[in-house]
Amino acid sequence: EAIKQAFHRQNPTEYQKKLMEQSCLKRDEKETAEQELKYLQERIDHFNASDQSFEHSAIIDSIENIEIRQQLQQQYRK
Repeated sequence: EAIKQAFHRQNPTEYQKKLMEQSCLKRDEKETAEQELKYLQERIDHFNASDQSFEHSAIIDSIENIEIRQQLQQQYRK
């Protein structure tokens, strides 16, 4: 906000005002994209953590029949 006020005190041309407006919009879009990326990365990390925890869970490990255990693991990976 302080930058905008200082900018307007310089009596910018209409073209300069338009460039400033576009620059601010791009900055906002960049910040939004960074936040979305962070959120998606957290979701991926959570998914990967839960994926590993299922595959190595005590429930799966408790199945004595190796073929059934492998089938369940393969089915879960799909």
